[in-house]
Amino acid sequence: MYDDCGVTSDCTLVRNACCPSCGMPVASDFTSVAVDHRDLYLMDVGCTGEPPPCPDCPSAPNPHLAATCDMTGLRAACTVVDFETEPFAACTTDDDCVLAKPDCCACGEVAIHETIAVRGDANLDAVLCDSLEAACPPCVPFFDPGAMAQCEAGRCVVRVATE
Repeated sequence: MYDDCGVTSDCTLVRNACCPSCGMPVASDFTSVAVDHRDLYLMDVGCTGEPPPCPDCPSAPNPHLAATCDMTGLRAACTVVDFETEPFAACTTDDDCVLAKPDCCACGEVAIHETIAVRGDANLDAVLCDSLEAACPPCVPFFDPGAMAQCEAGRCVVRVATE
């Protein structure tokens, strides 16, 4: 019910708990729900009204996580996608990896905290756009000049050159 969707823009990520995760959250910290059912989901998990006391710890967004509408099952359903997993980030050499921004038709300047590294053949638009026939504008993303995609321990990662 919470995860009914027709296209990816119908879906959004929602925390599984009222308090943010300490550190960088992982896919299991979120559920992907239909935008129209977000408030109902939050009410059912008890995250409405005054927030509970949360631990005083640093938290960070995880740009590798996104919500998508998975149409491969018996019914279309919102699901969490993690771009750090094998289908997107598995590699054997640095040449397998490229910088990316996890947005449909990503264009323009990309902040370093929004930059991820994926396999060069990973089709993020197929996961993030509402239609496989989406006509993306004729543009390209521009990444921080110090950012580079590297293969480390069989996974594409972003490294920033330090001077």
